[in-house]
Amino acid sequence: MWNSSSATKTHSVKGHHLWTIHDFENTARSTKLDKRLTSDRFSVERDTAKGDRETLHFQLVAYLNGISDRDNAAYIAIYINTALNSSQGLASAVDAASSHDLVIRYKFHLVRKDGTDWQKKGPYNSTFTERNPLWGLEKGFSKEEITRNAAVLLPDGKLTIGCWYEIVCDCPQEAARARRSLDLASRDGGDSLSHSFGELLSSGDLSDVDLVCGEKTFPCHTLVLSARSDVFRAMFSHRDTRETQSGRVEILDSEPEAVERLISFVYTGECEDLDSCAASLLPLADKYNVSRLVVKCEASLASGLKIGTAAQTLRLAYLHGSENLMEVALDFAAQHMSAVSASKDWGDIKKNHPEILSRLLETMSAPGCRRAASASPEEGASASGSSSASASRHLRAKSPACKWGPAGPSKRRRRNR
Repeated sequence: MWNSSSATKTHSVKGHHLWTIHDFENTARSTKLDKRLTSDRFSVERDTAKGDRETLHFQLVAYLNGISDRDNAAYIAIYINTALNSSQGLASAVDAASSHDLVIRYKFHLVRKDGTDWQKKGPYNSTFTERNPLWGLEKGFSKEEITRNAAVLLPDGKLTIGCWYEIVCDCPQEAARARRSLDLASRDGGDSLSHSFGELLSSGDLSDVDLVCGEKTFPCHTLVLSARSDVFRAMFSHRDTRETQSGRVEILDSEPEAVERLISFVYTGECEDLDSCAASLLPLADKYNVSRLVVKCEASLASGLKIGTAAQTLRLAYLHGSENLMEVALDFAAQHMSAVSASKDWGDIKKNHPEILSRLLETMSAPGCRRAASASPEEGASASGSSSASASRHLRAKSPACKWGPAGPSKRRRRNR
């Protein structure tokens, strides 16, 4: 039997833009309310539905001291702008023969002194149009948190904001060649790609870089690390980085066991007994942007929530921008407030993380919030049994909220749905 088929192919164009604001603290103090700062224009090319190439232009927009009709003066509001020609709007960026709508997946982050990401926000999916050319976050990054972490976030007084973006592109329809059906599955030799990469890791053959943590050294392969982590890819793409020149990456902010599990996941896509190590793995997965492992760690922490771990989970979610996990942990802590506030990690939240306390108060005052009777830490497992199961389902169901960003204070905003 002869079979035929047709398909519409889509692909995406990915990019990353870094915007450095010099003398950030003085600039923020001298910038007026509603005053916007803009980055230099950056451009990408994509294929159109007609098979041509077109250039799209963007820039980042920031309000360092908030917007007059929004309660966000304590935050940096950050947006992506696609309308760079005031007379033609988005049509100046997009070929008139193609759709004027741009579907963009994006996330924001700040850059630490060592080049790694801090507090990633997103990813978000938005449709940019001529009418709605500006999307982003009204409460992007807390200025208080930036000041508190100035030693790593403001080297030489400079703040660097990063934006990863992915533009979905439609390609022309193509009729596939008629072909006979073949049972390719019967030709499968039974070998597993993850098994093969696991063997490559275990043998250390052809390794060209060492990951070092404590007294343990892990021989690895730059190509594998770069394929699975854009942080490693950026690190190894430049010849003048310390890691590229020395063939050695020192990880000082973790434990060897956690680094070993991270590397194993990078090579095989698997992590044994994740529930026992999710708390130590989430910071590493976030640091090196191994997104699939981040999601797995969040789900594990949500399903394992109990009174003794709630405060630690709140802190982890806050520090690593895990908004969905944050909401689950806030709901749990609000229901078991008396017991959670008596746990051993609660003192750190009271002392160092007032924003967590503020959000917890908001959660507790929300309609429908039910507080459980006081429970001791020993009762934590029983108190959290049903809550952790529902928390895991809640985490999987939640999607990040993105807020409509103003093209100017006078324009209408709306939430991204």
